[in-house]
Amino acid sequence: MAAPADTRRSHLCRSEFIRTFVLNRNPETSMKNTLALVLYASFLLLALRVQAADIAIDNAIENVITRVDAALAQHRASGDDADLEPAETLLRAALAQAPDDYRAQRSAVALLLARREDQTALTRAITLNARFPDDVDTWALLIDAELALGRYNDAERDTQRLLDLRPDNLPGLARAAQLRELYGDWQGAIDFVTASLNRVTEDQYEMRAARYTQLARLQFGAGQGAVAEQALTAALAAWPAYLPALAEGARQARLRGDVTQALQRAQAAYRARPGVTEQLMLARATAAAGQAVVAAPMLREFAARALASADVDDHAKLALSSYYAFEGQDAARAVSFAASARAQRADVETVLAYATALHRAGRDDEARAPVRALAKLGWRDTEYLALSAALHATLASAIESSNHLR
Repeated sequence: MAAPADTRRSHLCRSEFIRTFVLNRNPETSMKNTLALVLYASFLLLALRVQAADIAIDNAIENVITRVDAALAQHRASGDDADLEPAETLLRAALAQAPDDYRAQRSAVALLLARREDQTALTRAITLNARFPDDVDTWALLIDAELALGRYNDAERDTQRLLDLRPDNLPGLARAAQLRELYGDWQGAIDFVTASLNRVTEDQYEMRAARYTQLARLQFGAGQGAVAEQALTAALAAWPAYLPALAEGARQARLRGDVTQALQRAQAAYRARPGVTEQLMLARATAAAGQAVVAAPMLREFAARALASADVDDHAKLALSSYYAFEGQDAARAVSFAASARAQRADVETVLAYATALHRAGRDDEARAPVRALAKLGWRDTEYLALSAALHATLASAIESSNHLR
């Protein structure tokens, strides 16, 4: 059987190479050929070394990204910023080697969001999204920054773009659920979360815990307390001691009026992460359970710790605003802390804290504007509804008093 044409050509090429570079008997030509061979071999060796170095750097960065992703998942579960520090060190080294690597840059944005440096994260996410407009995870980070800052119109627009880019993708469905919740569409949000859960793989434990915690919050808001409890159980089965699930469980028990369960769950949340937010929640649950004497020093310790970090942490500012609006009995300071956070962001929690502080300070006329903004959005949070009712009551009382004066 005749050899294939490609094989014959290969044999001819090798024969020509041998005749030209090996069997050539002309000394001058042979010397030139030898030099050419040496140069070619050197170039080939250099190219192989560069390629090997590129592959090594690429593999090293991929390993760093994997470790950063694991650290971010652990941080979402624990809320402990110490979980981020080793990953940040590794990522800085990776960026020093490959400053233009989009995966490393994307992870840097994710770490900024975890650190609650939302404005910086937004700026970098916008730049990264412009460079890589087809990258799903970059869109997700951009939307997360917009949600954190309360830029809900931008978040809605970009979530739709993300879903248009790749329909039914997990990051898009999760963020669509967040927006539906903000707009007060419980069932729409539940549908999105259910759809996203169907796309979570068995080994994505933190993602599964996060989606079940979100589902629990939505079901509770929709009045389905028993279903919410089932979702919380599923979240903690996916990731035991998952802080967001523990905190949500404590919140739901408090709103149900079950002070014993609220205290137990607040204690579990504080054991998972003894942060200032968890400490305030525990102190309040302790007081509500009839242990005001025990709660008093806890509140004092909370205030001292939160004050120490308030300059750099908007969450500490909001916790202090809530504390001074109620237990601390200093409404002016409550307004000051909430206003400072409100100057940086316009998310619903910050706007509600600002309106609550204004109400507690007797400045109801000013409090109505942020409450109307939340009403226009469609938000149906329990604390917001209570504040709105209180403002309506004071307004009705003022109108009635005015009528009596007439």
